[in-house]
Amino acid sequence: MVSTVEPDVAAAWATERGPLWTVLAPADRDTLDGLATGLLSLALDGRPFADPASEPHHRALLRVGVRAAAELARLVDADAELLAATATLPWFDDALLGARFRLLAPGPPDWTVAMLLAMAPPEARSMAEAAGEDRGHYLRQLAALPPQLRAAVILVRHAAATTPEVAALSMGTARPFDAAELTLLAHGLPARLPVAAPGPRPAAPPAEPVGSPAEAVALVVSFGGYQLATATDADFTVDAVELVYRVRWNGPRDGYPRRPTYPGDPEPVAPLEPGWIVDRVTREVHPVDLSPGVLESYVDTHREYPLPPGWRASGRVPVGDALAGLLPEPVRAELGPAVTTAYRRRLADSAWPDYLVAWWVAEQTLRSLPGGDADLTAAALLAARGPGERDALLDGDPPLAYAGAWALAESARPRADEVDGPGAARRAAALAGEPVAVRLLAVANAHARARVEEARFGVLPAARAAELHALSTVDIGR
Repeated sequence: MVSTVEPDVAAAWATERGPLWTVLAPADRDTLDGLATGLLSLALDGRPFADPASEPHHRALLRVGVRAAAELARLVDADAELLAATATLPWFDDALLGARFRLLAPGPPDWTVAMLLAMAPPEARSMAEAAGEDRGHYLRQLAALPPQLRAAVILVRHAAATTPEVAALSMGTARPFDAAELTLLAHGLPARLPVAAPGPRPAAPPAEPVGSPAEAVALVVSFGGYQLATATDADFTVDAVELVYRVRWNGPRDGYPRRPTYPGDPEPVAPLEPGWIVDRVTREVHPVDLSPGVLESYVDTHREYPLPPGWRASGRVPVGDALAGLLPEPVRAELGPAVTTAYRRRLADSAWPDYLVAWWVAEQTLRSLPGGDADLTAAALLAARGPGERDALLDGDPPLAYAGAWALAESARPRADEVDGPGAARRAAALAGEPVAVRLLAVANAHARARVEEARFGVLPAARAAELHALSTVDIGR
């Protein structure tokens, strides 16, 4: 959080905060002042609020946020952190000419920043989405949030659309949610939410996500304008990073496919590290030079930030302590400190959303397992992974008391080539000879990954359905 607040920012906030002040408990006002002015200074990034060229838009954004926060305070139990996030959300929404990336300051986020990251949309992934024709990805992001945060986003978008100075400059994706979209977001929302939605729009079915490395290669092979020298998996290496696949050309340099050139076109420059980024949600294929930083830049721009574990309507523990508090007994006392240490370290890393996927998988795995077995509970935590190898809930080996759980997790966790196609079938056959605990955990882990991916993509990827079909033959002793 920014500690330095420019005087013109503080003055503008003091002038515009009036509607929110009438519904806010006096004890929360100083906290809200500090949070809101700090976030506004962060959003401005050193630019003057009172710049004559931009002040009307700045004040209009501030009125939008304050109006939405005041309405939210009338509808739900909202503390200063939630109200500060709501009041400043327009400043970090790209569709309202904000900049979400300014929230990504070094160090772990506090709860206000975590809420803003979860509510702010990622940059448009396609021209169709930028034009406002498809907001399915943002809707799925919001649908997983607590109702208070969904209500905040709905109120901000409604206030923005009815504030002429903001609506005139907004992108198409900033339009209010229509009736069909509100239906997807309605669970748990306050019944008196004062948002008049336009008539129903036909809901576009979600795109079938890219479900496997093999499918990513198939999309690259068929990518328009490219003729590949060969079309076998051996020519590529593929790895998953959050919601994209990185497809690297692994063949000879002189065999790398290029767009055909036409008379007058310059000869294309051969990339140093030829490859493609395949968006697992939109199925878009982007030819890129995979030199260091290219993939990271793409993922940073399009990343969706989930709300960290441990969010509560009020009285939250610090973000860095929240994950260990959710661990089930009897492993919390012994594994909790190690999980907290790893979690705090990853929260200071821009890739912490990947790490949270491991927590989702662990949580979903535990739902499928019988309680009371400490080794099996610990093994479920140790077996869970996010999209990358680093995305494990623990750094290094667990305490010696859980050496058995570590061995169980290692036996049950699939390798990268065992979750798709023939590899999944081979693994299912190999599991038949493993102890029942290994079989039970392996199947529970697969179902957990399926539920998490279905929540992230909006539809179950074909590769996960194939893996579950292969594992359906495994006897889990029930």
